[in-house]
Amino acid sequence: MKPFGIRHPWRWVALAFVVMVLTGLAARHGLLPHPLQGKPLPEFIAEPVKGDAYIFRPAMGRVIILEFWASWCMPCMVALPRLEAVHTWTKAEGVNAEIYCVNVGEPPERAASVWAAKQFTMPLLLDPHHRVADRFRVSTFPTMLIAANGRVEEIKVGTRRTHPETLKERIRYLLATTVAPKTPTHTAHRRH
Repeated sequence: MKPFGIRHPWRWVALAFVVMVLTGLAARHGLLPHPLQGKPLPEFIAEPVKGDAYIFRPAMGRVIILEFWASWCMPCMVALPRLEAVHTWTKAEGVNAEIYCVNVGEPPERAASVWAAKQFTMPLLLDPHHRVADRFRVSTFPTMLIAANGRVEEIKVGTRRTHPETLKERIRYLLATTVAPKTPTHTAHRRH
């Protein structure tokens, strides 16, 4: 039996690659819990396409959905129209839920052009330097984070289970079971 050691460093690289792939697959299929699962929604600062930066703080009395995406990601282009349908529903029905889409690692013009071409009305936030994605430990796109009453309830990677009706049911359930009947506070505050 030959040693696995220093003489063949490519074996260590191959082993590291296999471990990364297996860990990613396990996380993607829900076999490993996300480190933020069950924890308070972290505060963060995000830049909109136009206007002042937003400071996001955990919001009581509402469901918050953050969708991390990039324009080169084909699964993202499948997930975003589904989220737009849910966003339209929340506004039309007065549902106490907000959806924010965070574009990661791209120039503002690129994200804005996708929004204009698709005619999305969801709030678009920019994370060109991966600061927000790193804070939320996002490494795969699309990644959806669902929080209720300021607590991270669920993190979904990929497009599975993002059918609009499924997501609406999840929002209704979270509003009925986790959101305290308090006066809602604003989630996003303009930074002055």
